Amino acid sequence: MNELISKIRFEIEEINEIFKIYSKLIEKVDSSSPNEIELAAFATVIHSFYNGVENTLLSISKAYEKVDLDNKNWHKNLLRQMVIETDDRIPVISEGLKAVLSEFLAFRHFFRHSYSFRLEWEELEPLAKKLNEAKNMFKKERLDFISYLIEKK
Repeated sequence: MNELISKIRFEIEEINEIFKIYSKLIEKVDSSSPNEIELAAFATVIHSFYNGVENTLLSISKAYEKVDLDNKNWHKNLLRQMVIETDDRIPVISEGLKAVLSEFLAFRHFFRHSYSFRLEWEELEPLAKKLNEAKNMFKKERLDFISYLIEKK
């Protein structure tokens, strides 16, 4: 369990670092439409945030139930799996957080399979505006899960 707790804390810190490094960009979300470079930067930040989320959930899944990475839908299955309580653990994320993260997952797929010049602010803006809320929800639920792991020892 100590290794899992360390992995979760590491990913929380990595996500925090993203927000620290790109704080000036993130603060601009409400001020104006970004230019092409800022739009690509926003997309990268959103993608990096979700990668950190997925790395965390994958570490938890590997410790408990072993998600099937050969299944082409493993990303969606991972989110579904994390809201379910099992014999070995409490739910890892709430239904509310799953709904928010599902939007980021959909963007992750688009980002990985598209070109940056295809990005449109009208589509990216809702996620950019949810970024801080999603980060805070995820961090809180991860810290709650860490508390559960510590109590379970």
